[in-house]
Amino acid sequence: MDARTTVEDVEVSTLHWIGGERIESAGAFADISPIDETLVARVARGGAKETELAVAAARRAFAEWGATPPPRRARVLHTVADGVQAKVEQLAAVETRDNGSLLRSMRRSVTRARSSCGGRRCRGC
Repeated sequence: MDARTTVEDVEVSTLHWIGGERIESAGAFADISPIDETLVARVARGGAKETELAVAAARRAFAEWGATPPPRRARVLHTVADGVQAKVEQLAAVETRDNGSLLRSMRRSVTRARSSCGGRRCRGC
């Protein structure tokens, strides 16, 4: 399976992101766009192995993240939010192709996701 594809002029990975690295699967599925029924990509199909890896990675990260001081956590989330903001158009275009939503709706969804990652700055962060 190709690990990368281009969707709406944006290069994306078709593998899982688990524990800070790309992970392949034994299987894949065809992601078909509801817009025109064309193949978006062949995407890694998660199974029991990938689920176990993801749960183990989450458990490892939980303790470290929980011990991270709130100002540091805020800085990390603000960095993620800045990255989302910088890519709103690309993220919205890819998601529109993938799920058939209106582009303007996906722009709002991506912007809401940015807010969840610390879109508003707080004092001392």
